[in-house]
Amino acid sequence: MAGRVWCTGSAKWLGTPFDERDLADPLAGSAAVPGFLPGETGHVIVSLSGVAPGTADEY
Repeated sequence: MAGRVWCTGSAKWLGTPFDERDLADPLAGSAAVPGFLPGETGHVIVSLSGVAPGTADEY
């Protein structure tokens, strides 16, 4: 098991942009990943159709 996680994330491979709804569950679930450190572990978003404006501006 990892002692430290550098990033967590989510992929959306659909025809609509990644938006705030798509981001909510992965952000909440990240805290359950062993080695996750709030404020230090990064978040990665991968999307076939881009990211909706304003999504993840603060991340």
